Amino acid sequence: MENQEVEYRKCLEDIALYRTKRERIFKEITEIRANLANDDNADVLQKLEQIKRLEALDEEYGAKMHALAIKRNLLEP
Repeated sequence: MENQEVEYRKCLEDIALYRTKRERIFKEITEIRANLANDDNADVLQKLEQIKRLEALDEEYGAKMHALAIKRNLLEP
C-alpha cells in the first residue's frame, strides 16, 4: 500500500511539472506571436518554425499528462 502512495504522489508531482512546462511553452509562443509583426520575412519564417516545434512539444507534454492522470486515477487512495 505504501508503494502505491509513493507512486500516486510521484504522479501528482510529474503532472505539476508538465503543467509548468506547458505554461512556459504557452507564454513563449504568446511572446513570439506578439513580436511577429515587427520582424522581417526571414525572422518570421524562423519564428513560425519555432512555434511549430513548441506546439509539438506542448502536445507531447499534454499526452504525458493525460497518461499520468489515468495512472493517478488508478492509484487514487
